[in-house]
Amino acid sequence: MNKLQIGEGVEFKVLDKDLNLITFKLAIIARKSWSGREENQFGYVSENGFYTRSTYSGGNTGFGINNYDFGSSLPDDCRIVTTDLEEIKKIASQEEDAEKQANEDAKRKQEEKTERINQLPEEVEVNDPELAKHFIFQRSLAAYNPTYSRSIQGGQYQLHRKDLRKSTVWIDEYKTKSGSLQVKQFSGHFDFVNNPKESLKILLEQFNELKAKVRNA
Repeated sequence: MNKLQIGEGVEFKVLDKDLNLITFKLAIIARKSWSGREENQFGYVSENGFYTRSTYSGGNTGFGINNYDFGSSLPDDCRIVTTDLEEIKKIASQEEDAEKQANEDAKRKQEEKTERINQLPEEVEVNDPELAKHFIFQRSLAAYNPTYSRSIQGGQYQLHRKDLRKSTVWIDEYKTKSGSLQVKQFSGHFDFVNNPKESLKILLEQFNELKAKVRNA
């Protein structure tokens, strides 16, 4: 919910089916979201209990409301918070300020987390000496741009062949959602690895440890 601004409508009159005037006033409506939490929004209510979200541009006079809004009462999941203009201005201002502060706090936290991730080692040797001859974990650069996404992009560790640094080994794909290890596939792709089952366990365990370090940075 945003603050009221110059030029925005707070009251209007329209004709009903008998061409009698009905006045609609701006109101703050609390509506329950799917999670059960109430969220404030603007709406218009009339003295006889009709409700509409907004006017439209058109008709002979250039503006009005849809015909089905006549006789339309407030939905069951909504309630009127207030129709007092000064109270509306106060609530809308508080909500906008609170939302801006929350966004600033979230932005700062993401920026700080991005910096902490980028302080982690860019390369991590595999724990097992034999596997370390062939593989290495490398971390991509973490970046945060709230213009495009609220999430931090990159910053994750991936396994790479030492002889093919640009070739990523998607090690987590050798484990099914049920937790089964795809040892045969792993062995087929890396036939130079001794004891593929144990090697796969070692690589996956370290991969998950590095993922946790990034997540908890």
